[in-house]
Amino acid sequence: MKKEDIKVVISDIDGTLITDYDELPDNFIEMVDRLNEMGIIFVAASGRGANSIKNKLQYEADNLYIISDNGSIIMKGDDVIAASQFTALEYKELS
Repeated sequence: MKKEDIKVVISDIDGTLITDYDELPDNFIEMVDRLNEMGIIFVAASGRGANSIKNKLQYEADNLYIISDNGSIIMKGDDVIAASQFTALEYKELS
């Protein structure tokens, strides 16, 4: 695979992007900006809720997306791009 073929970088947050001490790498913003310059989308993914991810990253960029709530919500900035949830009937059937 060539570097030019990379379109998206997706990273889990807990224990991958952030340390065991709940800290982002010092070069996080620089990395996201560099990916943006290269035309590459960066996605921070987690089982966490969207607000928890946003509070942790404290950064918005044109190429920064969030997958939250165990994959049920995809966001760019404050815009929800996709969301999936059980209907009340589906939930009741699972209970």
